[in-house]
Amino acid sequence: MKKIIIILVTVAAIGCGGSKEEKTPDADKPVVARQYGKDDLKKIKWIEGKWKGLYKGAPFYEIYRFVNDSTLESIAYEWDGKDSSKTSRSYVYFKDGAYYLGEKQNYKVISISETEIKMLPNVEANNDILWKYRDSTGWDAILKGVKETNTYNMEHFDPFKK
Repeated sequence: MKKIIIILVTVAAIGCGGSKEEKTPDADKPVVARQYGKDDLKKIKWIEGKWKGLYKGAPFYEIYRFVNDSTLESIAYEWDGKDSSKTSRSYVYFKDGAYYLGEKQNYKVISISETEIKMLPNVEANNDILWKYRDSTGWDAILKGVKETNTYNMEHFDPFKK
């Protein structure tokens, strides 16, 4: 379940916002032109930190940190009130001229701005993802599937800070 949450939260465009679409000659999958450069990942510095969200009423916990200028690491973990366990990692990384989320390039980033990053499903993924800055206390992960859209409100959470 935690891997699903990472992909969901860490885990795109909720309406491709003016992006250019064209059909590939050998597939029905649209190709969306990216709207960013390699240096633009640093625009979402607000995502760095320790976060708590809710998934179907159950809390989940994640840490986001920049590994370097072109890689964002997401660490999901379980928290029992005293200690963490069952961690898993996912990355947003630059490859072949674009940013991707997930080990198999599951999501392709199509735009990055100071307030949001949008991703579309690429490989073995089904929903669009939008990470959107809300204010200094949190951000929203919005997942748009074929049948429903879910919003996960991420709030600062530091289990070791008293």
